[in-house]
Amino acid sequence: MTMTKAGVPPRNEIAKEYTWNAESVFETRDDWEAACEEIIAMLPEIQQYQGKLSEGASVLADYLEIADKITRLIGKVYVYASMSSAVDSNDQQAAAMGGKARGLYGRVMAATAFTDPELLAIGKEKLLKMAQDDSRLPIYEQYIDNLFRTKNYVRSAEVEEIMGMVADPFSTIFSLYGMLTSADMKFDPAVDSNGNEIPVAQSNMDKLKASADREVRRTAWESYADSYLSLKNTHATTLTMSIKQDVFRTRVRGYQSTLESSLFENNIPVEVFQNLIDTYQRNIPTWHKYWRVRRQAL
Repeated sequence: MTMTKAGVPPRNEIAKEYTWNAESVFETRDDWEAACEEIIAMLPEIQQYQGKLSEGASVLADYLEIADKITRLIGKVYVYASMSSAVDSNDQQAAAMGGKARGLYGRVMAATAFTDPELLAIGKEKLLKMAQDDSRLPIYEQYIDNLFRTKNYVRSAEVEEIMGMVADPFSTIFSLYGMLTSADMKFDPAVDSNGNEIPVAQSNMDKLKASADREVRRTAWESYADSYLSLKNTHATTLTMSIKQDVFRTRVRGYQSTLESSLFENNIPVEVFQNLIDTYQRNIPTWHKYWRVRRQAL
């Protein structure tokens, strides 16, 4: 029996056609830096509109246009940095970009925090009337409808600003988990039926679990699970911290539960979620029967 070994190639050795099209977002990292500087330069302009959104349709339209512009730009900056660090967790420059992007995102959220409280204070009827007075505003009618659906959970401008400011430090848990699982955790190789070693990584685990070779499926999963279990206390701590953040947001906004908080943004009633779970649980015996038959057939 011949045994061969294989490793996960470094990111810089992967053929370009198998990498994400970073140039479609920013041609170079210098262009990304320039976009960051543009965002910083726009922040004072954004804040000049605070307390003025009710002055007229043209003022509101001007503000929403610049708010849209900075929101789209921070989205591009954030995605580019996140993707750059996600594809290579050992790229320290990309990791620094991710931190910078999260910080900028928090600053943008804080700078625009006055928007929803001020629009709610204007009132839905008046806002819809203003939309008729400026041709740039009708595209925001869906946003206005949804805003007033959420009005009971929008806090004062000061509180919303704080919520925007904590976006960056609160994202640290996610970053910690990502670095732990993608950079620091190591997986033993899987072994196929012929004794050949196959590298196990986050990027190929789904493929290994679907392998036609049962030994590949078994050894890959054992390697993957054992690595997580070896750090179970650290994972439990990060989960606890994440749950506490969810509870904090839920209490600040006044939701009845973290479940309601997570579903409300997408306008999904808690009852729909509970009915889904109840329906699944009632049909578990059917699933068990299916897997018994499938196991016997295979």
